[in-house]
Amino acid sequence: MTIRHQRAWDYMRHYLGLQINLMRLARGWNVERLAKESGVSARVIRALENGKVDAATILTLTRLAKAFDVAAFVHMESFGKSLVAHYGLDATRNFEERKEA
Repeated sequence: MTIRHQRAWDYMRHYLGLQINLMRLARGWNVERLAKESGVSARVIRALENGKVDAATILTLTRLAKAFDVAAFVHMESFGKSLVAHYGLDATRNFEERKEA
């Protein structure tokens, strides 16, 4: 796996788990309540909240979104756009700087 793929994966793992955790806590729900509301097992919810996104499927995310009454979106974007949005890095500028060195 390339460094940029690893960074994207790390960001997704962290952000998805954090988002699920914060939405659950904002509702005052424990993991078991979210499991009951969503039909997703408590084990899978804990795994997702701990950054183990391999436990996620589109169906799992859809069920969680429905329980939270939110929309779930999955999208792909260029690494350049992702670096700027999530890390504050300008891939073009860094490329130009490397060319000049």
